Amino acid sequence: MLFVLNKPALLLGIIAALYIGVVVGSAATVLTARALGDPMGQREHRLSLNPTRHVQIYSAVMMVLGGFGWAEQVPLNDRWRARRFHVSAAVLARPIAYAALALAAAAGAKGVLPSTGVLGILQDRIPEAAVNGNGHSTFATQLLLQMSEVFASLCVISLIPVPPTDLGRVIFTLGGNSIGWQKARYQLEERNLGLVVVLALLLLPIAFTGFPS
Repeated sequence: MLFVLNKPALLLGIIAALYIGVVVGSAATVLTARALGDPMGQREHRLSLNPTRHVQIYSAVMMVLGGFGWAEQVPLNDRWRARRFHVSAAVLARPIAYAALALAAAAGAKGVLPSTGVLGILQDRIPEAAVNGNGHSTFATQLLLQMSEVFASLCVISLIPVPPTDLGRVIFTLGGNSIGWQKARYQLEERNLGLVVVLALLLLPIAFTGFPS
């Protein structure tokens, strides 16, 4: 967020999207799990509107530095192997919610710019696409486009295939029970090597100009 402190529409878009994203994303996981017979997330009060229940310190730092991050894993009943598909479905509900929010925000921007298609808006950079008929940037369009970009970023980050992301959790939930799988999970989760990988992928574009984002 630091790079848009002088741009109110973009700053507000990032803050709003991060708050809405982490709250709605966690709610999607909790409600999907509840529908599949697992009330653990609800019992742990993960339907809260308090963002501190959904974000860890490292992700919070990334949100301040870059305007993106990831949400804390929702507690689920994954002790029994037979429930691995139920757990995976609940976990994947979060990136699906992010994608839906990104499309909704893009559609809202399309409403502000009726002559521009959603795909065209997403392909353009902010604020070049955020112009009205007179060629002047509009606050609402910049806000919605920035929100769409943040929602999309949350979705992509949640699909990095190592813990603590959602796809990383799914991989090890569906993975085998061999010694190799157990060692890999220990290294990535208990020794936080997965967190190091995710942080490196997100920090490199910030630290080195021109590095692929």
